[in-house]
Amino acid sequence: MSSLPFEPTRASSRSVTPRFLIAPFGDGFSQRSGDGIQTIKEEWSVSFIAMDQTNADTLIAFFEDLEGYQNFTWIPFRQSVAKKFICTNWQESFPGNSLTNISATFVQVFDQ
Repeated sequence: MSSLPFEPTRASSRSVTPRFLIAPFGDGFSQRSGDGIQTIKEEWSVSFIAMDQTNADTLIAFFEDLEGYQNFTWIPFRQSVAKKFICTNWQESFPGNSLTNISATFVQVFDQ
């Protein structure tokens, strides 16, 4: 399994989506329960700012090699355990001075 070759900048954000089931009843009452074993899933919008062209090419090649469905490990910010993610999309921008900014979306997976 691959590890993320570069750390994103701290200008990244995390979204958490719990999975649960709801059984609605009359009069506005309902029951809820977790949907499966892993009910909390993280999605990260990450940024890699002011990368030189060599590092940017290495990171883009890493994402392309994984083809959006193969996982990699990464230790998210303020966490101490490596988790598995897939990179579902990425974008490049070119602010000048031969530098590249890369934005990407990491979605947590629970593969074995």
